[in-house]
Amino acid sequence: MKFDDLKYLSRDEYIKEYERLGDRMFSECYIPNSFDLLDKDNSALAEIAAYTGNLDDIQKSIDRTDSLYTEEESQKFMDSVLASNIIDIVESGMFYKSLMSATDDMRLISSDCGDSGEEFTLPISEEEFNYYIRNHFVNELDEYVTSYNSFIESTKDFDSVHVRTILSCKAHKNHRCFCKKCLGLIDRGGKNYYSPDAVGLFATLMVTEAATQSSLDSMNKGITEKVTDILNQKMLKNSCTEEEMIEFIKSILKQIGYINIQSRYLQIALFSRFYLNKTGKFNISSISSSINRRNDMLARFIYRPNKRTFRNLILSDEFESDSIKTRIMLDKYLDTNRRRNSWLT
Repeated sequence: MKFDDLKYLSRDEYIKEYERLGDRMFSECYIPNSFDLLDKDNSALAEIAAYTGNLDDIQKSIDRTDSLYTEEESQKFMDSVLASNIIDIVESGMFYKSLMSATDDMRLISSDCGDSGEEFTLPISEEEFNYYIRNHFVNELDEYVTSYNSFIESTKDFDSVHVRTILSCKAHKNHRCFCKKCLGLIDRGGKNYYSPDAVGLFATLMVTEAATQSSLDSMNKGITEKVTDILNQKMLKNSCTEEEMIEFIKSILKQIGYINIQSRYLQIALFSRFYLNKTGKFNISSISSSINRRNDMLARFIYRPNKRTFRNLILSDEFESDSIKTRIMLDKYLDTNRRRNSWLT
């Protein structure tokens, strides 16, 4: 197995491989030590620097002759830390705004689409259960599952189960819509469950919270990549079939893995990048440019206020109001919400 293959393993498989290598590390591998740092041409030092990406910093530390840092060096270090924190905060805010603009037209449109569900092969680890299945409806059990132990006990005689998920939902064939049953349960606390109509915005809150709290370090595998960058990963082509879209989304979910956020919210965020065209295929955009494919000219201007979006707005004879912001502005939100309450309850 090559090093790059480790990132595609499940958590259980990775731990097994880690333990197998760990038992042999001290007997079969040379472990670099402090003396290696004294030899500038030492290959061990080069390997350390290649892994950490800070050869210059390591070299400066080696070359130091004084243990005390100057005021200038201390200030430079503090400035770099502050600058890094500010950049992270700004990037988080920009991502939140971009994802909100991409998802604020996505909502529940029915109580039950009647789909057969997404198939999962058993057994399944607790981490995979939390990521993909918890709080979802399992067809074979005819109920929502909230406990891993209960799920394992109830499915001990099954080879696989079919789970109602965002990816399997038939309602999304109507484009950017989902049903209540495929969304699953959302717990407000104390087993108080509900289904938000504006599911796109709810997913935005969940995803951006996870992205802000964690830059994705994939279980110490030597790979550090931001969740926001993975969610914006490019597809090889600009348009695709529904099957290709779903496979692309699944591959992104696998790369991210479980980071204390359920996959359904990431699925909605990824769905927001796709738009159904007249040929029946889906065009893909980045999260930040997704709003530019919408027909709501007022929403385009609200989220991207510039001369072009303003000109397109005032030159439009009419436009479809599909954004939460424009529906509230035009006093349409409450009327639309009341009509949906009849089937959501």
